Amino acid sequence: MKKVIATSCLVLFACATLLLASGKKSNYTFSPDYKRVIAVNGVNHIIQNVQGPSSGTVISGNLSKYPYGTYFCCFGYTVAGGTGFPFQVWEAVGFTPASNATVTEVEAAVGAFSGVTAGFQLALYTDNGGIPGTSLKTWQISSPPKYGDCCLVDTGKDSAGIPVTAGTLYWIVAKTNAKDASFIGGWSMNDTDERPGLYPVASWCKGSTTYCGNNSGKWISGLNGDPVNAYAVFGH
Repeated sequence: MKKVIATSCLVLFACATLLLASGKKSNYTFSPDYKRVIAVNGVNHIIQNVQGPSSGTVISGNLSKYPYGTYFCCFGYTVAGGTGFPFQVWEAVGFTPASNATVTEVEAAVGAFSGVTAGFQLALYTDNGGIPGTSLKTWQISSPPKYGDCCLVDTGKDSAGIPVTAGTLYWIVAKTNAKDASFIGGWSMNDTDERPGLYPVASWCKGSTTYCGNNSGKWISGLNGDPVNAYAVFGH
């Protein structure tokens, strides 16, 4: 279960470096439970990116409009397929539309580690009692940006649109399947709103009790707000 970060990212600076299966030291540093990750070398490549879809308006999200700071590049939550990493882990952030709408585009700041060639899946889910329920739409992201660079986002589009209901919780999910087993990356945080406890988040972990406790293969909900996963939902 995710815990609220009491002070922005201070916990993350106490992380220990993980040696991946190759035996080589990674360019990334993890929290003790490996659920959070820092890009040690910071930004090596910057691409100007201003928030905004090809069409539609913002339904929900926290991406900023600063061209060189759409999200925070280098601190995030781990997403992994389980091959070359101790366990499989997915992440999700919830949003509640203020009015009935139709989702046409979803964006998330998920990046792959250096040398990782596998992709991941970005999805829009219904809610099931405070955790992700059923997928409404899943997009295969075959070429995610490099984690630690800034500020490209992964994008899933649906020209027909996906109806969402006002006052109803939905989830943006970063997950993996068998094709993505070797994916290792991070979902960048954003601190555009640091009020704690306002944003629903969830994690899914599959592995030994060392990493997943007694919740292997289950979604576990939590509340976060300092900071939350960087994302945006667009539509009309």
